[in-house]
Amino acid sequence: MPLNTDTLYSEACSALRHYSNCVMQVRTWTIVQGFTVLTAVYILINEGNYIYSLGLSIFGVSFTIILNILHGNYGKHHESFLRYVVNLEEQKGPWSAYEVHRDTRLQNRVYKLMIWSGPVLLLILSMFAAFLYSLIELVHGG
Repeated sequence: MPLNTDTLYSEACSALRHYSNCVMQVRTWTIVQGFTVLTAVYILINEGNYIYSLGLSIFGVSFTIILNILHGNYGKHHESFLRYVVNLEEQKGPWSAYEVHRDTRLQNRVYKLMIWSGPVLLLILSMFAAFLYSLIELVHGG
């Protein structure tokens, strides 16, 4: 039994909203876990537990990278459903306007660096800095 265009559009929009929500949730949880791990690392550094702060920093970077990969995977799913919905709209509907607006923003290097990639990069750099500090303190007998 073939599906009509309205049913296809409705189902595709539902999937698109689902993946849009997934992208935002993973992004939010990446930031939350990053700040949680960073807080624990800095507490360990302040207490002089450099070996534990080294391990936790490595874990934090690894977990942030894994969550970022998951974020990108959800983004690819979102993109595929967006293209499908835009094709169903024949370039005239609300998702078509969203796609144009989003693509314009993503072409801006500052936006892409600061908004799209910025939180993850900042977390990774912060954890790497904490790792280096702990390593230096550990080597120099701190």
